[in-house]
Amino acid sequence: MQSIYNIFCILILILLSLPILDNPPVLASSANSFSIRIETIEQENDRLSGLALTRTLEKRDNLATAYSNRCLLQIYQKKYQEAKDNCTLALDYDRSNASAYLHRGLAHYRLGNYHRAIANYTRVVELDPDAFAAYYNRGLAYSELQDYDRALSDYNKALMTNTVMTLDERGTIYSDRGLTHAKMGNLEQAITDLSLAIDCDRNNPNFYFNRGYLCTQHKQYLAAIRDFSRALEKDSDRAEFYINRGLVWQKIGNIQAALQDFHQGANCFYCQKDRKNYRVILNLIKKIELERASQIPVIA
Repeated sequence: MQSIYNIFCILILILLSLPILDNPPVLASSANSFSIRIETIEQENDRLSGLALTRTLEKRDNLATAYSNRCLLQIYQKKYQEAKDNCTLALDYDRSNASAYLHRGLAHYRLGNYHRAIANYTRVVELDPDAFAAYYNRGLAYSELQDYDRALSDYNKALMTNTVMTLDERGTIYSDRGLTHAKMGNLEQAITDLSLAIDCDRNNPNFYFNRGYLCTQHKQYLAAIRDFSRALEKDSDRAEFYINRGLVWQKIGNIQAALQDFHQGANCFYCQKDRKNYRVILNLIKKIELERASQIPVIA
């Protein structure tokens, strides 16, 4: 993810042992979900799903759909090269299979082949101009290429399609449009989009986290703390939520509250068996406590 006022992921900061206090955190992108409005495959059923797809292929019944579905299953299993190959087989049987192009685009995206992903998403919208998932995912690919104007255009097209979408899907698009505005330095518009995302889905902690980050950049520190707190109400196991709230507390001079959040963040890392980040946060706490102790006047 690219920089917004030297944005780096808090975990990357920790792993590189950079001074956490001098760098703001990365925004939590929805791009981690490789698509919206595509078939969900439950993990406990993926083996049975694979067997069913294999039997369909063996019977040579509706091969294009079967290969496309197997592609989606393999994306879920993070077998992106195999997924891409199966979608290509699906398209050998049916060149008008929009789902196969969409799924192959997802596989290319996960492989880092953003130009090829865009080509596949473009084919989807040629076949179905109201395929909002294709516009949305193409916007994600353009954003990875730092082509933010085209990314914004695609998010807008996704929102304007005639396809009925759920509120959480609409919220996801608003969120990623907001992240793109933030990358372009349009912080006010970014905050507006994150507020729209929250209006669509008040249970998504990342939306609150992202808006909190943007409020921090706008020096709206109390609003940032409120949003980080709301994010934690939705998900209390996210170390980055505690740590970033702690950074704001420290910025406004509430060192005790900052230390409490850093301790909570360290505990989250410990529970996740992330010992390296756990130790780095402990060192950060020790440094702050030493600085506090050095400022206490000595009474003779």
